[in-house]
Amino acid sequence: MNSVVLDCATAISSIIILILCIAILPVFLPAGYATLVAIVLFIIFMSGGGYYISKNYVK
Repeated sequence: MNSVVLDCATAISSIIILILCIAILPVFLPAGYATLVAIVLFIIFMSGGGYYISKNYVK
């Protein structure tokens, strides 16, 4: 599969995860902490996806 398509899929899925976390986490945590956790999870997912793509598809 093309690495550009995988990169776009990773970005879109990470944004969806960010939106879901921002919507759901304030139920369990105070709003400030929930936003911080959502941003940290977004960064982790984007970094993990980029690392996986660069390790397996970029040569």
